[in-house]
Amino acid sequence: MSMVKVIELSAQSAQGYEDAVRQGVERAARTIRNIRSVWVKEFEAVVENDQVTQFRVTVKISFLLEEGMDAGSGLFLRAAHAEGPDAPALRSGG
Repeated sequence: MSMVKVIELSAQSAQGYEDAVRQGVERAARTIRNIRSVWVKEFEAVVENDQVTQFRVTVKISFLLEEGMDAGSGLFLRAAHAEGPDAPALRSGG
């Protein structure tokens, strides 16, 4: 039986919404295998001095779970032991 897991992430880019989506998927792909789709849930922009400076998206990324892996055991195990600049976000689930 195939099972797909969906996670929600935020990403941003100074280049635009499409670039923010690409960056979110590329970053997720460093830790998650078998990504199948991305759905943009929310759009937001940062405005400074009357100019848009950052484009933010909230995305839902779906990925196929591997055989023998329950709905998140490996993902949360990696997150719990994560190191580096994204570690706090991984541990908090966001």
